[in-house]
Amino acid sequence: MLIDLYPIIQPLISSYHRLYVSGLGTFSEKYIPAKEDSINGKLLPPDTIIVFEPGGNGDSTLFHNEVKRRFSVDDAMASEAIRLFSKNIHDALDLHNSVEIPNLGRLYYNVEHKIAFVPRLKVFENDSFGLPEVPFVETSPSNNQVQKDLYAEKTPPVPPSNPMMKFVVLSIILVSLSVGVYFIVTTPFIEGKLVKVKEMFEAWNDDAKEEKKNIVPLVNPVDTSSEVVDFPVDEEEVKPDINPEPVKTESVEKASYVKIAIGVFGNPDNAARVIAKIEKAGFIPFSEKVGSLTKVGVKQEYKSVAEKLEILEKVRSDIEKTAVIIN
Repeated sequence: MLIDLYPIIQPLISSYHRLYVSGLGTFSEKYIPAKEDSINGKLLPPDTIIVFEPGGNGDSTLFHNEVKRRFSVDDAMASEAIRLFSKNIHDALDLHNSVEIPNLGRLYYNVEHKIAFVPRLKVFENDSFGLPEVPFVETSPSNNQVQKDLYAEKTPPVPPSNPMMKFVVLSIILVSLSVGVYFIVTTPFIEGKLVKVKEMFEAWNDDAKEEKKNIVPLVNPVDTSSEVVDFPVDEEEVKPDINPEPVKTESVEKASYVKIAIGVFGNPDNAARVIAKIEKAGFIPFSEKVGSLTKVGVKQEYKSVAEKLEILEKVRSDIEKTAVIIN
């Protein structure tokens, strides 16, 4: 089966810009920009021509697959067709010293008896290539042209496009979009944190109000109604130098329990750590849930107001100096 491969060479080069033919060489495109022919006084338009490099070891997969697809043959038949194609070209060169490749150019033997290639100068016919040569003709400007030039001088010039300005504007737009997306994504998280802080302050304010109603004011009391303290793991205990004068009070008929608030925590681990500290100091701890927060303190039995105040001072000395009574 004889397969003519000449018609598929030029379309392949046009589509892939490079084609290796096994046993022959590589055809590839070469772009020639527009240039001035000062000798003949012409402006030569841009063009694309085909160049050829004989021999070499290239990748013939593209040519092989196209032969299979175009002529519906198997791998062995496609390989044999390419081999015969290259052999026929070599035979034609040995016989006639040259051979024409349709739409591409001519292969020939040079003086060193090596394969050379002369491309056709006009290969593609589209808007960019195949343009005619433009002669340079010097003409004096007409009256209409002079009037147009005068009008152009009066109109303000259009500033040239600035790539850097476009880059800056695009960067600002991208940064603005990124900031907007960030706030949209993080708003629910921030709102959740604000709700937790609000609940924490409300719980602490309620404790402070109860304290004012039920206990006798101390000298220089510490107001902790607006603070929430999460104690660090290795926080150093500070024992304030507070020596209040003993208060003479009457005995209470029966035993009661005093509740002393230590802190309100959003982190359960911190609450558990403070409870362990209370137990280590010899007190009975208590914890209450307030929304998503945990209120932790001491619940201790007392028999007199003086004992009640002594318990408060010991809690402030051993556990937390800002502790307050909440009942």
